[in-house]
Amino acid sequence: MSPLENFTTEIFAYCLSEDVVFRNSFLNLLGRTELGDCFVSTQKVFNQGRPDIEMCFSDSVYLFEIKIESLEGERQLERYHEILQENYSGKRKTLVYLTKLFDPKEIVSQEIGFQQVRWYQIFNLISTTNLPVTQEFRKFLKNKGMEKSADFNVHDISALLNIHEAITKMDEVLQLFKPEFINRFGGYSTKASRGTYLANGYYGNYVAYPTLRRKLQREFDPKLVKEQFPGIYSNAKSMRDIVDWYSFEEVWSSSENDLDPAKK
Repeated sequence: MSPLENFTTEIFAYCLSEDVVFRNSFLNLLGRTELGDCFVSTQKVFNQGRPDIEMCFSDSVYLFEIKIESLEGERQLERYHEILQENYSGKRKTLVYLTKLFDPKEIVSQEIGFQQVRWYQIFNLISTTNLPVTQEFRKFLKNKGMEKSADFNVHDISALLNIHEAITKMDEVLQLFKPEFINRFGGYSTKASRGTYLANGYYGNYVAYPTLRRKLQREFDPKLVKEQFPGIYSNAKSMRDIVDWYSFEEVWSSSENDLDPAKK
C-alpha cells in the first residue's frame, strides 16, 4: 500500500468511526441500515492478508479493500472473501471494494455481500452537516483529484486525441531495447501486450518467468553460486531454488548495474 493510500485509509476510517451522519450516509449508499455501536479498525492481520478497514456492528461486519492509483493486487478480494467466510460467525458479512479508478469485479456469493464504491461517490456524500474533520476530508479528496466522476471532461478528450501519437513514440523507444532485452532475459513480450497494464500507469515489455528460468538453467554456473553465495547454495532444496534466487537477486541486480551509467 502506498503512503497516500495509507493516509487516506486512516482518515476515512476515522470519519466512519466518529461521524455518525457520514457513516449512515455511507451505509445508505450501500443500501444498508445499521443500528447500535460501531467499531472501526485498520490493517487487521489475518492468515490470508490484511484488509484495509474492518467495520463491525453487533450483527454485521464490513471489510474494505481500498485503492487510489492502483488496482487490485493478486487475489486480494478472493482472499478477503475467504477471511469473511472463515470468521465472524453469526454476522451478516460484506466486502467493500473502494477505488478511484474503474475496476469492475464480480464476486457471487449467497453468504457474503459485495459492494463496489468509487471515491467520487464518497466525496459527494460529504456536506456541511458533517463533522469538521469529515469536511476537511472532502477538501483532501478534491485536492488529490478523487472527486472526479465517470463523466468525461476537456482534459480526458484532449488525452484521447493525443494518445495514439504518445503510444507510437513509446513503441519506438521500446523497440530500441528489444535486442538487448532478449539477450539478457531470453524473451520479449509482444507489442500488443504493452498496453495490458496501462490502467496501472505502466506501458512496456516483459519476459515470462518460465522463459527466464529456462535461460538461466542453460547459462548460469552453479559452481560460481556455491563459491560466492555458500549460504544460498547450502540452504537450497533443489537446483530450481538456486535458479529462482539467482534470477531475481543476482541477474536482475547485475543487469541494473550494467544499464545504469552512474554505476559504471
